Amino acid sequence: EQARKNLWQSITRRLGPKDLKFFEGMIKRWVPDNLSSQTVREINEKNDIHSPAMGKARKALAKDKVNGYRIMDIGTTLGPMAEAIAMFSMVFGSGSQSLALTFDVDNLTALILKMARIKKYFKKQMNGEITISFAQTEEKEPGSDPFYNMTTSAQYKDGKFVLNGDKVFITNDGKYLLVVAVVEPNHPQAKNVPIHKRIGIFMVSADAEGVTSEKLSMRGQHGTGTKLFRLKNVKVDTNDIVGEIWLDKNHLDELKVREDLNDPNLKFGQQLALAGLDVGRILIGAMALGAQASALQELIR
Repeated sequence: EQARKNLWQSITRRLGPKDLKFFEGMIKRWVPDNLSSQTVREINEKNDIHSPAMGKARKALAKDKVNGYRIMDIGTTLGPMAEAIAMFSMVFGSGSQSLALTFDVDNLTALILKMARIKKYFKKQMNGEITISFAQTEEKEPGSDPFYNMTTSAQYKDGKFVLNGDKVFITNDGKYLLVVAVVEPNHPQAKNVPIHKRIGIFMVSADAEGVTSEKLSMRGQHGTGTKLFRLKNVKVDTNDIVGEIWLDKNHLDELKVREDLNDPNLKFGQQLALAGLDVGRILIGAMALGAQASALQELIR
């Protein structure tokens, strides 16, 4: 009993009034209403991202509000602590890390789209019409800071960007991928531009020509839809650039370097990616704490 009290105190100690209000609503109302015992049982038994129970839970996350705040958009509305509360609540209420990880990726990609002002895809994601995966980690460089050794490239040719590279441990089995790539790595002026400004993000359909995938089995998280993606000469329209790139979008045929490259208000790919990943690190901790609380509750029961 004391361990359980300590657990709750560690979560609520540093929360603000809005966070606490969301916390109470998420724990006391949303989890019991939307994650019935039958739904929870099916999520954990099937352990499949495409199971009806998982679909029901994810649809609720995309559309439901708790105390006036939309759950899917909670990170950009109340901040990372409230988002962590949602993550903890889901794992605590369902025992499913898979459900929580899909929520993590949904929030990460939503934050990137919102920061980049990509309204078309953001609106569809918020309505639960599409799912999006964040494709950054690479097979040869799987560390948490892979930008300096990233090999996936995006080169401009005949009015399109052509993407080549491999991405591994990509969660969510999204209909679309936010692919992180180095823009024009062989450009004669590339070495004069800081690497964080040479990183770009591109919206790519998972069904696009040249995209192939392999399903990966994740221990304890089988329902996350985790895959290895290979991109070979995948053509992407310039309208599907997410955020800014170091080349002038109005003079891409000339591969001209943009004149406002040092404008601090520009949001390049790496900045967008790290904004999502910073929050994601907190959410992984919240997920672990939720699993601990769920296991402790089951042990006491």
